[in-house]
Amino acid sequence: MLCTAGPPCGAGAPHVWNDAAGPDNIYGNLDDCPHCYCYCAPASIAMISTAYGNLAPFIDQDQIYDNGKLVAPEITGNGVIESHGVGMFDGTAATPMEVQGAMTWSLMGMGIIQHDLSITMNPLTPAQLQIYISSWQPVLWLDHGGWPSNQSSLYPPSDAKNEQSHAKVIGGYDDNETADFSDDLCLIFDPWPEYTDKMILPKNATQYSPGVFDPYWLPLNDVNLTDVNDIFLVPQAEIPEFSQLLVPIMGVLLVAVVSMRLFGRRIDNIDKGS
Repeated sequence: MLCTAGPPCGAGAPHVWNDAAGPDNIYGNLDDCPHCYCYCAPASIAMISTAYGNLAPFIDQDQIYDNGKLVAPEITGNGVIESHGVGMFDGTAATPMEVQGAMTWSLMGMGIIQHDLSITMNPLTPAQLQIYISSWQPVLWLDHGGWPSNQSSLYPPSDAKNEQSHAKVIGGYDDNETADFSDDLCLIFDPWPEYTDKMILPKNATQYSPGVFDPYWLPLNDVNLTDVNDIFLVPQAEIPEFSQLLVPIMGVLLVAVVSMRLFGRRIDNIDKGS
C-alpha cells in the first residue's frame, strides 16, 4: 500500500515488507522501518484471520491497519497509509478501540470477546483460556509493557506507548498433565521478527522445537492473566474445519496458525518441524 507519511518510506512509495531491522540488520537503529516496528497488531490479527480461512485483502497487514486506524492523519479505509511509526490504540485510557475495530474488519464482521481487568472488568481465567484453545479460538494478547527489548525508542512515540501494547497470539496451551496451573505453558506466535532473525528468545521463553524461535513456549505465569493493563481478544466462533479435533496429545492443545495440526510439546520425542 502506498505510504504518504514521508521518510524513510518516501512520498507515494510502498514501504518494504517486514524490514524492522533496516538495511544494517540491527534492531533499534534509526534506519529501521517505522511501519514494521508498529505492525504487531495488524500482523497478529492477520495470523488469526488466516487461521479462519480468510483471504486478501482481509489478511493484508496494510489493509488491516488502514481499516482500523481512526486517529488522524490516518484516513480510515482509503487505501493509503498516511501515518507510520504510530501503532494502534486498544481503548486504554479512553483511546479509540482501533485494534478491536481492525480485528472485526479482518474477521469479516465476526464478533470478538474482550477480557480485561480495567475496561470491561471481564477477566480471562486459565480455565477459560484452555477452553478457547481446545475450541480452536486463538487469543490476541495485547501485552502492555511487553515490548521487545531491542525495539527502537522512537516507535511508537513515547507519548503513545503507554497507551499501546505489543500484540501477540496465544495459539497453544500445555497443562503439563498436572492439576494446577503453576507449570502450565502457552504457545506464543509473536510477530516481532528479531527472535527468528537473530535466533534468540524473550525472557523465560523456551523453544517450540529445535531451531524454532517463533512460536515459543512461555510460562502461563509470565503471560499473567491478572495484569490489570493487558487485554485479551477472542473470536466468538471456533475455526470450523477443526471443531471436532479436541483431543489433546500429551497434554497439549495447539492451534497452529500455519500448519493447523495438533502436536505434542515434548520436542525430544516428536519432530514437529517448523
